[in-house]
Amino acid sequence: PGIEVKPLAGLLGLRALRPATLHFHDVLLEPHGFLSRSQTLATALERLWAEEGLLIAARAVGLAAASFDYALRYAEQRTAFGKPIGHFQSMAFLLSELWMQLEAARQLVRYAACCEEKDEAPLLMHLARAQADEMASFVCEQAVQILGGHGYMEDHPVEQWMRDAKTLALVWGSKEQS
Repeated sequence: PGIEVKPLAGLLGLRALRPATLHFHDVLLEPHGFLSRSQTLATALERLWAEEGLLIAARAVGLAAASFDYALRYAEQRTAFGKPIGHFQSMAFLLSELWMQLEAARQLVRYAACCEEKDEAPLLMHLARAQADEMASFVCEQAVQILGGHGYMEDHPVEQWMRDAKTLALVWGSKEQS
């Protein structure tokens, strides 16, 4: 009671995430809902910001993984000069590079999540978010490029995923703001 959720309207990206603002009106908290004497507001907010960053990193990895999988399937189906475009050396190298960056960011996010109780956890969470944001933007942009002119059409979801990846950094801050 007392919490009002107002969805943000008119966004170019993040439609699947449904971002919203929360408004609090005379909200009653239970005794366990308060900071302890050993916690400071700054410490609690830093931890909350770091944990939110880890969730955003996981979203970025998911966006990139979906884009990569879609582009990979497309590269195996689309033919040029009698063979799938994924069989050309330059395309195979690009797909390998995308997979390596995706997997590296995924492992960093997992590691940061596993280190939640350690002192360096907030730093690892910020690093994971910065790496995942940058990787997602790159992978999603390249997925659009792999699809060529089709990548900009709403018939294919990669155009939306590319906008969502860019929006993650815009809404929650770029790596320079981490």
